[in-house]
Amino acid sequence: MKSLLGMILPLLVEASMLRMAVATECSSPLGMESRSIADNRLSASSSYNDDWRPKSARLNNNRSWSPDNNNRSEWLQIDLLERKVVSGIQTQGFQSPWSLRRYYVTSFKLSYSADATTWSIFQENGSDKIFVGNSNVYDVKENDIDPPIRARFIRLMAETWSTYITIRLELLGCEIQGAIIGGVGVVILIIVIIVSMFCIFDGNSNANGIKENNIDPPIRARFIRLMAETWRYDITVRLELLGCEIQGTKLWNELRELWTIG
Repeated sequence: MKSLLGMILPLLVEASMLRMAVATECSSPLGMESRSIADNRLSASSSYNDDWRPKSARLNNNRSWSPDNNNRSEWLQIDLLERKVVSGIQTQGFQSPWSLRRYYVTSFKLSYSADATTWSIFQENGSDKIFVGNSNVYDVKENDIDPPIRARFIRLMAETWSTYITIRLELLGCEIQGAIIGGVGVVILIIVIIVSMFCIFDGNSNANGIKENNIDPPIRARFIRLMAETWRYDITVRLELLGCEIQGTKLWNELRELWTIG
């Protein structure tokens, strides 16, 4: 029988290509610049004054958002009204029309939530990701969110800035329906299909001996079902499962690097 791992690896490559194709198609503006995201869906920890409110934090707007306090505890929040796939962010600084000073955020973090109560900070390789921001007030800086995340609420938190925290932005992504996040769905489907089609394990040849089968590669699961294919007289079985905890295993660390779940 052909090695299960040998069959899965080429399909993982195909899934990776599909992942990239989906990411390309899921990168439309979500409504900051076009104002389809309404003013009342934008909020912040604070605002410098009425001229620097959250509703002004739109890409290419003639105003911008700035907080009352110039520190890392400040945040800007966007409510997408429903969970969407968010695959990227575009940011922009601002030059004050009054003082002519130039303000921009040079690095930032993102957090996301489905309910505005439980928040997760976007991570990369197990640590909070610090996105590279703007280097001037003119250019739009685009960052990919890879893998894309599914969220209704997005928060931007400045890490470093020039002069004062000031930002305009656009979120990129698409509707969840029909999207594949990070290739995870593809990989799981491939593994299920292959295991169903090809992995018929050899069972016992007598009533007393123990027959051990390796599951290669190992699987991650909470529930396991055994379904008899052939038997002698009546279906009767006693069994033990072999494995380990997921946390810290080399297998999970390797898979997490390939397919981080957003």
